[in-house]
Amino acid sequence: SLDMSLYRDFDGSAYIIRSVDNRYSGISRLTTDYLNSSKLISTGPLYEGMALFRLKNLTYYMITSHLTGWKPNPLMLYRSQGTSLEDPQWIDMGNPTGDASSFNSQPT
Repeated sequence: SLDMSLYRDFDGSAYIIRSVDNRYSGISRLTTDYLNSSKLISTGPLYEGMALFRLKNLTYYMITSHLTGWKPNPLMLYRSQGTSLEDPQWIDMGNPTGDASSFNSQPT
């Protein structure tokens, strides 16, 4: 794995979100003690610098950036279709900042 981040849901469940060999993104649920992952529950578009959050309406969102290393690029915002992280469809909502560069706005 490359870039990764953690997310803790309202119910205490925790997840690790990561770029897997720059081939796809993966989400795995963590065990209840947060020390291990149980299994890969979702794969998604290829991106890095992920930040996952959920609104009270149960919709998950993820802010990410393109795989360009240190080269500037715009952010991307994805919304899950459904209320579970178990293999949701991720809908591309575009660049939430409107800036051509994610400098000063990287989520991680």
